[in-house]
Amino acid sequence: MEISAEQKKVIYDDALAKWGFDAQVLVAAEECCELAAALNRFLNYKVSAGSVAAEAADVEIMLEQLRHNGLGDMIDQEKATRLARLARRVSVTEVKITPPDAPQIASRVACINDLLWSGSAALGDNWRGAATFFRDAAGQLMVLAQMCIRNAQRQEQRADDVTDKGEALCPWKSINTPH
Repeated sequence: MEISAEQKKVIYDDALAKWGFDAQVLVAAEECCELAAALNRFLNYKVSAGSVAAEAADVEIMLEQLRHNGLGDMIDQEKATRLARLARRVSVTEVKITPPDAPQIASRVACINDLLWSGSAALGDNWRGAATFFRDAAGQLMVLAQMCIRNAQRQEQRADDVTDKGEALCPWKSINTPH
């Protein structure tokens, strides 16, 4: 039995409406723990591969819900970063992850504004559609916040690198003082 993408959206919308975002996150954590337990039991020959597959399916459903509820871009971004790290560890050709720059951030802000406007326009006529726009905007806001934090961390790292080389951290100081 195959469930269409449209049917999944309705199911995930209804689950979010019934239990709320926080409860769904807690269920995702619970399902991950159950998968971890099943994997350990599988290695000890206490459960079959079918038990592992059942728990993995539950985790995939919860991950799809997290994506549906606005975390999709963040998950994709983290996945790319971690795949690049894995590639380095197994000596695969270097995979480049380009950090977000100001134009990317500005275009994301414009996208958020468009989503909010579209959600507002859909209010009253299409509640599910409005919810989709607002959920996407919330997800984009989380991604935007993460991009800002990463850029701040990169700036701080560059400042630390400059300080570690014995150069002055403040450009207006005339004397370079090593730490």
